[in-house]
Amino acid sequence: PPPTSRKMVRPLPLANNTTPTDRKDSQKRPPVTSVAATATKANIELLRKTHEALGHRNFQDVANIMGIPLPAAKLFCKWCVENKSTRHPMGNGDPGTMQAPRPGHTIDSDVAGRFPFKTKGGNQYASILVCRKSKKIDGKMVASPSEFFEHFSTFAKQTNADFGKDNVISILHSDSATYYKDSARLRQFCKAKGIRQTFSPPYTQALNSIAERCIRTIIEMARTSLLASGLYVVYYGEAIMYAIVVLNNLPKKKNGGWTPEELWQGRKHSYPIYTKLKPFGCAAWVLNLRQDRGKFDQKSELHVCLNYNPDSHAYRLLSIPQGRIFESAHVVFNVDYFPMKEKNMNDRAPQYSSIDLQDFDSPARKNERPIRDRTPSAQALRNLAAK
Repeated sequence: PPPTSRKMVRPLPLANNTTPTDRKDSQKRPPVTSVAATATKANIELLRKTHEALGHRNFQDVANIMGIPLPAAKLFCKWCVENKSTRHPMGNGDPGTMQAPRPGHTIDSDVAGRFPFKTKGGNQYASILVCRKSKKIDGKMVASPSEFFEHFSTFAKQTNADFGKDNVISILHSDSATYYKDSARLRQFCKAKGIRQTFSPPYTQALNSIAERCIRTIIEMARTSLLASGLYVVYYGEAIMYAIVVLNNLPKKKNGGWTPEELWQGRKHSYPIYTKLKPFGCAAWVLNLRQDRGKFDQKSELHVCLNYNPDSHAYRLLSIPQGRIFESAHVVFNVDYFPMKEKNMNDRAPQYSSIDLQDFDSPARKNERPIRDRTPSAQALRNLAAK
């Protein structure tokens, strides 16, 4: 117990419900004044001069060095704006404008390419359409961006058929490329169907991020699958379409485990399509159904698997060494064996060097004709006699 001689001192009440700690801090710190009152005109002018003297360092660092608070109004420097400007951060925007209320409402589009080489079909671009709500992708290899109109018009008609009603698509969003913005056919088609076209500003990929990010994912998957399979680069179009089929039939956590194709159709598949997919470029033995097959001929032949077509319920295959692409449903796979990785298979398959790829459809190649022997005509003999 404390001694009786010492008196207990009761702490005095503090004003404004403050604590002793707050009172000590307030005695140490100078009284707080408004920034506007402290940042006088002289200080602002001094900040500007020091800002220029320090190589146009930002005003916050200059104010910290000088011990002067920044004014309430943001300081403006013409030279900093002209020489230090960067892209503004782009968020997702207003949910009412950047999100679609239902599948098929908003379609994001973009064209990837020009790729370095043409495919066997003569295409060099990939036209991509993405449903903003379901994330279903519709892709097509095209020879030039001008073919986007045929791709979109066919997709719009197919969409009406899928949903069983007209005018399903409400918005077509794209960048400001000429084949979107200056196409008279596309404008007339959208006007007739009640489709509103929206465009992202030039050099602002963030405002067309859904299509841009989708293309990046597709190209990365296609590049990886193509190099892992050992196939030649002319088959990159098949790898792109393979990646699209995979993305359309993979369940997504954001969709509650539904695939983009299931969200688009509005029903769950009884048998998931992704279970039917096989590795790109793996070995596939196709049943020989030709009528000229003998009793003791080989019943199946080795091919390369390229893709699965959900519409025809068949696999897309590449014959070796002919290089013919066809579809068949009677296939046996070996997912651990990639025939085109073997040197002997590459020797048997059609060879495409870098020069051949660049001139795949060149006029010189088109004008090549097989040399054959034939008897000269009577007119040719008379011409030779006249000479």
